[in-house]
Amino acid sequence: MKEVEKNMEAGKKYEVVDFRDLKSLLPESVGDLKRTNAEGEKTGAMGFTISKAEADYNNEDYSQRIDIEITDMTGASGYAGLAAWGWAMADIDKETESGYEKTVKYKGHKAFEKYNHQDQYGSIEVLVSGRFMVSVNGNNVPMEVIKSAIDQIDIGRLEAMKEANPISE
Repeated sequence: MKEVEKNMEAGKKYEVVDFRDLKSLLPESVGDLKRTNAEGEKTGAMGFTISKAEADYNNEDYSQRIDIEITDMTGASGYAGLAAWGWAMADIDKETESGYEKTVKYKGHKAFEKYNHQDQYGSIEVLVSGRFMVSVNGNNVPMEVIKSAIDQIDIGRLEAMKEANPISE
C-alpha cells in the first residue's frame, strides 16, 4: 500500500499493460487441469481503465476447476482500483470449523488466501507492486493445487512491468 500511495503522491501515471502481455503469463495447464479457455480485455469507463487476462482450467469431466485472473489496475485513479480488494489495507487471520481466511506474504507481496475444507473451494490473491492483482480460485480442489497454480505465474516478470507505459504530461 505504501508503494501505491508513493506513486500517487509522486503523480506518476501509467497506461495499463496490454492484456496480451498479461495473457502470455497464463500457464497452459495446472497439474492435471488443462486450460479450456483464455481471454483478455482492456475496458474503461468514467476515467477508470483496467487491463486483464483470465483463463479457466478443468479436468476431463469438469468436476475440478481453477480460474486465474491477472489484472492491471494502474488505470484506476486514487484508491478506486483497490476498493474491490479491501483486504489489501488490512491484516486478517480468521479460522472456522470449515476453513480459514488470512493475509499473508507471497514472494514479498501482500496476499490474501481463504479456503473452505468442506466444500474444497478456495482462493489466493496477490497484489504485485501496488499495480497488478493475480487471483486464483479453485473449486473442488485442495489448497495445494490453488497454490501450485499461482506458483506458475511469473511474478518476477510481472514486477518488471510495474513502470511500463508511463504517461508523459
